[in-house]
Amino acid sequence: MAVSSATGGNIDVASIVEQLMTIERRPLAALSTREASYQSKISAFGTVKSALSAFQTAARTLSDLSATPSNTAASSNSTMFGVTASSAAAVGTHSIEIGNLAQAQKLAAAGQLDTTTAIGVGTLTFDFGTTSGGVFTSGGAGTKTVDIDGSNNTLQGIRDAINSANVGVTANIVNDGSGTPYRLTLSSNTTGLSNSMQISVTGDTALSDLLNYDPNGAMNMAQTAAALDASLIIDGISVSKGSNTVSDVIDGVTLSLLKETTTAETIEVKRDTAAIKTAVEGFAKAYSDLNKTITDLTAYNTTTRKAAALQGDSVIRGIQAQLRNIMGSSVATGGTLTTLSQIGLSPQKDGSLTVDSTKLTAALDNNFGDFSALLSAPQGYAYNFNQFVSTTLGFEGAFTGRTEGLTNSIRDLGKQRDAINTRLVTVEARYRRQFAALDGMLSSMNQTSSYLTQQLSKL
Repeated sequence: MAVSSATGGNIDVASIVEQLMTIERRPLAALSTREASYQSKISAFGTVKSALSAFQTAARTLSDLSATPSNTAASSNSTMFGVTASSAAAVGTHSIEIGNLAQAQKLAAAGQLDTTTAIGVGTLTFDFGTTSGGVFTSGGAGTKTVDIDGSNNTLQGIRDAINSANVGVTANIVNDGSGTPYRLTLSSNTTGLSNSMQISVTGDTALSDLLNYDPNGAMNMAQTAAALDASLIIDGISVSKGSNTVSDVIDGVTLSLLKETTTAETIEVKRDTAAIKTAVEGFAKAYSDLNKTITDLTAYNTTTRKAAALQGDSVIRGIQAQLRNIMGSSVATGGTLTTLSQIGLSPQKDGSLTVDSTKLTAALDNNFGDFSALLSAPQGYAYNFNQFVSTTLGFEGAFTGRTEGLTNSIRDLGKQRDAINTRLVTVEARYRRQFAALDGMLSSMNQTSSYLTQQLSKL
């Protein structure tokens, strides 16, 4: 009787070999499962690292703001003066009275019939200083000159030449509506008594007669506005300043004088606690987010009976324990505040961190020095958290060592996979040779069986 395969011919070598190779490949599937587990752990560590970095950023922000807080300043009458404050300003109130504003000197030349007729040529020399009792005293900053020649000796040309020379004066032409209406006006670009002008003219007499202005001699231009310092009284002290922007009277406070006051007004400098409160809330949220990330990645689902990627991982357990230890410990910075709960930050049963705004506001308003030390001083909370995260995520930290170990394990699995694949090529070739030989033997046996059957049928 002939031996046959299930398909009616010889044995199905390809199908048999494929089934055997499926069994031979089972170690590859096991390697893939282990690799997927390692990859999942690396991804989970990456998630924890991101949460740690976000928390560190929040801690640094809180430390910076509490160490160098910004201030705000308010004007009791913003139409009279504006005010800003830097971190150098002391919290408190100040009184202010503005007697007069600083003013720039203005001069006007005699009227001309038109603006295009040539006047004369020469050199204008500008100096700035103080005029008192009809005597001009130079400020000593040096003189500046403007040359007037045939190309610019009209009223228009003189105006443009002065403006182009950048000598600290702005020139304009005003039409006063008289018979000789066009008057050249000069205005000092800087306010204050020390910025009075002296203008000396050499050259044609017509030019000198028009523009010479020497308080010590001939003054052919008319003064339409005198140079003035701002006069104000700060906390009962009289102050004179050459500018209406005053930043060197109260430390850290800049005043913008706008109008003379009729009564004493108030400057109030406050601590800008809004930014710090926002930073505290950001710190609490970042800590809570980090705690939830670790909790989720180390949990065990009793319903699905599946563990999260980092369930039972010793490195992550250590990180979580250390974070909670820092959070729950008190710090000694020499002040009355030693715990986070005193400034309104309280850990909850689920590990999150909440903010009590009432306690926070009280600490900021009543004890800012100790509040700052509690967070930003060496060994303060923000400092300790920042140091811990830096060490944890550092090159030699446990976190880095753990992820590198997982990466090396994946690399080893790759080498094992390559070795198995190389062996499988040899195994498959051997199976094919063996079953091909068996198939040939079965063919020979079938032929012999057919021959014997024919011979027996003749007997």
